[in-house]
Amino acid sequence: MTVEAFIHVKAVSGQEMEVVRQLAAGKKTFDIKGMKEVYRTSTDWDAIVHVEADDLQGIYDIEAQILSFEAKNSKAIKIVTATKVHPCVPKTRGDP
Repeated sequence: MTVEAFIHVKAVSGQEMEVVRQLAAGKKTFDIKGMKEVYRTSTDWDAIVHVEADDLQGIYDIEAQILSFEAKNSKAIKIVTATKVHPCVPKTRGDP
């Protein structure tokens, strides 16, 4: 059974679009296995990523990959400052 989650992503100020570009990495494909959708937001978080994996550890592995994003022209500058994982609970009978 696969596990789904939403990962909220906070970028370094001024690097928000670069983070979203790295998350999306193309029109319909993603460089990170398990990513389903990426949403740019205008809240305290800069992006929300819908992901799936075989287990919860797989979700945390995806989160670790996102946390390791670096600025395009510099291999030493991290551009993601924080993430927060929200696992999805499967629907049960009677849920809308």
